Amino acid sequence: MVFYGQLAVKSVAKLVTGRTLFRTEMVSARFSTALTGPCRGMPMVDLGTIVLAGCVAGALDLAASTTVFLAQDVPFERLLQGIASGALGPAAFKGGRVTAALGLFFHFLIALVVAAIYYAASRKWGGLVESPVAYGALYGIAVHLVMSRIVVPLSRAPKREFSAKMFLIQLGIHVLFVGLPIARIVSLS
Repeated sequence: MVFYGQLAVKSVAKLVTGRTLFRTEMVSARFSTALTGPCRGMPMVDLGTIVLAGCVAGALDLAASTTVFLAQDVPFERLLQGIASGALGPAAFKGGRVTAALGLFFHFLIALVVAAIYYAASRKWGGLVESPVAYGALYGIAVHLVMSRIVVPLSRAPKREFSAKMFLIQLGIHVLFVGLPIARIVSLS
């Protein structure tokens, strides 16, 4: 158990100093085997890249969406409650800062999942790493379509009337501030 604690401290130190986290060549064979389990010999996931890509995309997406919503006189707290309403339904708008914080958590959780999916796909299809601009733009479009046409309609969020203007604005935000940053960060790992 002490071994894993020491390794965790070393991994955090490597992350802080700019080295990637959980690469096979950077950890002992013993820990590598423990993380890969039955998939021995497979490369391990670079969690540092996924976390960085997810946090950058989440922050940029939130900043851009906040700007759009503030221009429409929608307060930041209400935007975050709208995200939480996907899980809580209309009651999220009555929860104050607690549901806003939950919305913030969900927003970054989704961004991390989106980054992890791109990372995993890039390990299977090398072209995603070689052409991050083209594939990042396509990924941003795909993320927006999945979120707006599948995830949100299936969630408990209150149903809204379709607006072509908002659809296109959010499409642009997802291309510029979600797909492209994730693809670029993953291509640098």
